[in-house]
Amino acid sequence: MFPRAEPLPPPSPPEASVPRTGADGRLIGPWSWILGAAWAAIGVGFVIVAATSRQVGKPVWWLGDTPIGPSVWWLVPAIGPIIAVGWSTSRARRALTASTVATVLSGAIAVGDLSQSPGAAVFELALAVAGALVTAAALAGRPPHSRVPTSRGVPTRREARLRR
Repeated sequence: MFPRAEPLPPPSPPEASVPRTGADGRLIGPWSWILGAAWAAIGVGFVIVAATSRQVGKPVWWLGDTPIGPSVWWLVPAIGPIIAVGWSTSRARRALTASTVATVLSGAIAVGDLSQSPGAAVFELALAVAGALVTAAALAGRPPHSRVPTSRGVPTRREARLRR
């Protein structure tokens, strides 16, 4: 009565999974640039704090002049943002670690200014909080745990076990 249907062809072998961009621990998509831009803005914020605190007459501790001449402590707040910008825009594996270290350094700088210039310390603390928030947001830029890539379409033992 009805014509006999032909059997379906066997399923094709699974394709090898290709690692996504960032599968090796780097940030994916625009997250590396977002993190770098945020730390560049935080670095500009430290420059603003330095200029304002000097104009007000309550310089921050890292701008203090020594009897010999200007100190090199002004480099301290620049180290964290420079490293965080460099590592995040170059898509280094440890961009989030560098951002976390820069956040802690920014918070330590703020704590050092609490007694001498509390107004500047509040702004520096706000910069440290901004660094912490952008670091936490950049965690979304990590790739999800993906399957272990197979070689040339041959399933791994684990994949073969899961098919059974």
